[in-house]
Amino acid sequence: MKRKLFCLMVVGMCMLFLSPGPALAEDVLKVGVIGPTKITYGRQAWQGAQFAEETINQAGGIQLKDKKYKVKVIKADSNCYASTPDAMAAMERLVTVDKVDVVVGGVRSESTIPMMDIAGDNKRLFLILPSADLEISSRIAEDYDRLKYCFRPSFTTTGTARTLMAGFTAMTRQVKAQLGVERPKVALVAIQLKFGDTLINFWKKILPALGVDVVGVWRPAQSASDVTAELTAIKAAGAHIILAALVGPVEPVLVKQWGEMQIPAALYGLILNGTTDEFYEGTNGFANYMATFGNCAAVPLTERTLPYYTAFQKRYNEAPSTGATNMYSAIMFWKDMAERAGSVDSDVLVPVLEKADNEIGTVINYTFTKPGSPNPHDAVWGPKASGLIQQWRDGKMKVVWPDGHELHPVLIKAMGCPTGFEGVRYEGTVDYVVPPWAVKYWKNKK
Repeated sequence: MKRKLFCLMVVGMCMLFLSPGPALAEDVLKVGVIGPTKITYGRQAWQGAQFAEETINQAGGIQLKDKKYKVKVIKADSNCYASTPDAMAAMERLVTVDKVDVVVGGVRSESTIPMMDIAGDNKRLFLILPSADLEISSRIAEDYDRLKYCFRPSFTTTGTARTLMAGFTAMTRQVKAQLGVERPKVALVAIQLKFGDTLINFWKKILPALGVDVVGVWRPAQSASDVTAELTAIKAAGAHIILAALVGPVEPVLVKQWGEMQIPAALYGLILNGTTDEFYEGTNGFANYMATFGNCAAVPLTERTLPYYTAFQKRYNEAPSTGATNMYSAIMFWKDMAERAGSVDSDVLVPVLEKADNEIGTVINYTFTKPGSPNPHDAVWGPKASGLIQQWRDGKMKVVWPDGHELHPVLIKAMGCPTGFEGVRYEGTVDYVVPPWAVKYWKNKK
């Protein structure tokens, strides 16, 4: 009897392990999505991650050699703007508890940098975005064997600065023509974070060579709820342009008050969440005529852009944000590279990513700076990977750069920007327009 019972137990255990049932854990590839999920960018990035999961799984999953795998995205709130220890703990959980195959995200550079150590020590691929500080890639150069698992499929402060300056020169042409000024005055505004320090210092050096004068620098807190004093001072300084770098709660505050007060200066810059319908509505439409860096629009940046844009808009009844697009694009790129390698093992994927050469992405073509360079594993900036400048016009986001002009000689010489932008103007692009109240104000000053 005991022998019979033992045999039944053995058969039962075999049936348990051999039963087809639900997919086993190894049939699912896990993507860790990390960021400050309670702020707008983080919420939208999670939306992009979910959309990538749906897109991949509806198409049958990821093909690794002769087997297909489903994808599951796992959310981790880094709380990075409030606490670097929280960000590190969230990263540790993703890697050691959830045992994800790849981590995507980061957001705040100050918190992303220690998160890199966790990825490196656990040999886990970490696709960093949108953290932009150059220290991220310089650390890879200094400690390559440990941190080679970290790649940045979004722009550094250098890439962002190049896009902003290229768009700035296009906008300045219109400011000069529409306001009738030969040398516009510029107010610099950036929140009190590391990337803001970097941009301010850079702008102060290069702007005079671009034919404008800096009239002052203003540094509101990221959580500021009122910037009336700053905007009043900017108007008094006689600024024709406000060049801004804003992330977080202060973004809609400054933009809304700029529109309400009809500050007679063109508002332009990096306003991270400024391209979304939610942002426009949150300013009660006072974002009209604001222009900002963006990464996606209903224009054919690559052959994948319009299908993604249309599908996302249909799925969520809104245009995709920068956060959603950054995340979606990175996950889809990881899928492409994993299928090429036939593996999601980080040590297998690192050399595959390093060899990426103009690989077609959702909004840019991917190539990374090489090992041995001062800043390895950064997305290479150029005509096929430059981002966009967009302007709100009566409730719709319009692309205003690339505008078909070659880059300003100063940008090519001083910033090392590549040439090749002559004729790059996507269908649907329009010329930048100075806010009508600013045109009226300055014409009445003459």
